[in-house]
Amino acid sequence: MSQHAQNSRVRKLVQNRHVRRYAAPAVLTAALVGVAVIPSATAASTVPANSVGSAQIINGGVWGGDIHDNTIAESKLGWDLRQKIAKNGTKGDKGDPGAPGPKGDTGAKGDPGDPATDVLGKEGVSDTLGPKVIANIGGSFKTQKTKVGEITLAPGKWLLNASAFFARTEAGVAGTRPQLALRVGASDTAFGDDFGTILGAEISPAKDRELTGSTVKVVKVSEATKVEVFGFGYNDDGSSAGGGQITVTADVVAVRIG
Repeated sequence: MSQHAQNSRVRKLVQNRHVRRYAAPAVLTAALVGVAVIPSATAASTVPANSVGSAQIINGGVWGGDIHDNTIAESKLGWDLRQKIAKNGTKGDKGDPGAPGPKGDTGAKGDPGDPATDVLGKEGVSDTLGPKVIANIGGSFKTQKTKVGEITLAPGKWLLNASAFFARTEAGVAGTRPQLALRVGASDTAFGDDFGTILGAEISPAKDRELTGSTVKVVKVSEATKVEVFGFGYNDDGSSAGGGQITVTADVVAVRIG
């Protein structure tokens, strides 16, 4: 090959090399420009689903406008915020009443109360005794008394009230004072314990005359106790006049007070 031909070949190789050297930057520049002018909507549409996570979101990078309504569950909110919502939230409508629940079991029977704690009329005894003719006036109460009736008191403290109504069925002498006596343990040899006595006023000697009296006494018994009611009387002159001439009716009321 001639020298001229060799020189021509060298020049062509050099030219081709320069063309390839400068072509690459031009092509790269055009490619970069093409990427830069792609619309953002096109670029966003090519992002794969579920490819954005906590690592791709910087603090302050998401605003309220970026979040759709009803997309965050209340359980994901902080405790303080949930409390604030609960406090300031709108009050809901009143719910319908629930169905009645099943009937509960019957409770155990309670222990019986202490009778001694019944007070002020919650327990009491009331009776009318007679009328009864007072057989004897004068002498010894132990042997001459006439029994009109009796009542029984349960253990406890009692307010005992008795009233007597004396009626003269025959005319007699002046100075007769009939008696009503409430006793416990009285006998022919003992006066017994006094649970109330009515005595003092004189009854008129005329027939069909009347006399009344009453007694009130607080008594206490530790066991069931029989209280007997007796009719009797005395004369101012110590005689036995008036026996069989006077009747007595007794109203006895006992009220537990302790």
